[in-house]
Amino acid sequence: TKNYGKAIEMFTKATEVSAKDGLAWRGLGMAQVEEGNRAAAITALTKATETMRARSRKADAFLRLGDIQLEQKNYDAAEAAYKSCLRFARKSRVKGGANYGLGFVMRGKGQRSEARKFFAQASRDNN
Repeated sequence: TKNYGKAIEMFTKATEVSAKDGLAWRGLGMAQVEEGNRAAAITALTKATETMRARSRKADAFLRLGDIQLEQKNYDAAEAAYKSCLRFARKSRVKGGANYGLGFVMRGKGQRSEARKFFAQASRDNN
């Protein structure tokens, strides 16, 4: 069994020891997601994107942030996160995830033509 409460406690301590530890912030955000604490997850993942240096990890944090924002129908925030992800992403899997998310963002905004373009790009990224 997974103990996300304990993970939250440990990652919180790690961020208190080193406020610039992007991996700790990302871990805290992911644990918060699993516990259903979306607002806390957004805060932690935003901090992760601000403190991480590695492009791939920064891209992944933006991808997760976009997913949470999309789930809450915060389309503008999700769009910004996914587009930031694409600026840092190198792996086609991560690019595909961001483009797929952008497809749903555009669909949510009623921009079906734009949505199709992002879904098509996601399909190319994942093949």
